[in-house]
Amino acid sequence: MSFSGPPQRITIIGGGAFGLSTALALSRGPYKGKGDLITVLDRSASPPAKDAASSDLNKIVRSDYSSALYTTLAQRSLKVWNTSGWSSYYHESGVVVQGSSPHSGTYVSTSLAHNPHASSLSPEGVKALFGCSVNLEEGTAYLNPVGGWADASGAMQHIYELVRGEGVRFEVAIVREISTLEGKVSVDGLQRRLEDDELVILSAGSWSSSLFPALLEEKKAVSTAQVIGTISLTPEEVERYSKNPVYLSFDNGFYAFPPTKSGEVKFAIHGEGFVTKEKKRPVREEEMGTLGKDRLTEDGRKTLKTAMETVFPDFKGREWSGERLCWYMDAEDEDWIISYSPKSPNLFIATGDSGHAFKFLPILGELVLSALKGELEEEQKELWAWEKVRRSAGVTEESREKIGGWGIIDV
Repeated sequence: MSFSGPPQRITIIGGGAFGLSTALALSRGPYKGKGDLITVLDRSASPPAKDAASSDLNKIVRSDYSSALYTTLAQRSLKVWNTSGWSSYYHESGVVVQGSSPHSGTYVSTSLAHNPHASSLSPEGVKALFGCSVNLEEGTAYLNPVGGWADASGAMQHIYELVRGEGVRFEVAIVREISTLEGKVSVDGLQRRLEDDELVILSAGSWSSSLFPALLEEKKAVSTAQVIGTISLTPEEVERYSKNPVYLSFDNGFYAFPPTKSGEVKFAIHGEGFVTKEKKRPVREEEMGTLGKDRLTEDGRKTLKTAMETVFPDFKGREWSGERLCWYMDAEDEDWIISYSPKSPNLFIATGDSGHAFKFLPILGELVLSALKGELEEEQKELWAWEKVRRSAGVTEESREKIGGWGIIDV
């Protein structure tokens, strides 16, 4: 472990959820008043980049986990989302959680038991919550009123401004690789030499395995692309659907949001997703926006369209207002990686979001700081350690090929 605090310099690679939350915790903690010793490197002049996972219309904020540990952390994070500053970006619409298969039904039942405010619902009870028609499979379902969604881009702009206000430095850089030859860290793309005791924190989201190949080579995590679409509602529809809760199915990973004030409804699938042939996300200089090069394949679009129109038949045949691929850094077992690298004591890894880190944005950095200082609770330390033998979540290249054509994608 090499964290010593000021005057040690820290370079954070990536200005997404992990990176900015970590910068905030450091600059308000041991680096209070000395934020200039911290540098955030990102491809964007105003991170996060437009094609980062955290640059999004909205994200689910929920405490619905079968894991007691993640449930407790999410409940802690929800309390912060409801405080001054963060509450401007949080909408407590409630979350409907559903599962009909034996596996998903067990997950949902366990999650229900962890959330005292949640209540079990019949399919008819679920349908009564929505201002539109809803088709559901028979199974286990409940409403958790303590949860909802966050304006993702707004929340990221908020934390970016907080970090800048603490004096943290930002540099635009196209980082290509992090090497640890003989235990010494070097960063290809950094326009200066690292100091001997400088600490590098890798928090580059879906690009992490491209910059540090050991993540992939040692089967810790892989970059996956998930499908997202949006439709625009009329003002009358916005009024009718404004009380909708977030909907989340653990059967196929489909989820959908209530409309935003501007009338956009986002829907997506968090599943096996797509991978590139190299199983890494390419590092590009340009940022790709919502309608940039990362368009959906026909198979991906069809799978998402079918899921959306099955659950919400009122939207059948509607023209989409937008689509994108949202890239995750999927850990093999969906547990984050918050740990020193065994390759060097001066390299720390904070990644492996697995599509469920954003809801913890207000407290992620505190967890990283605790890990840096060796103060994580033992269960957390073991869960997020690099050395942990990660059980596969059952996602393989072969399983991707079986999900409606999901598999290899050329980007």
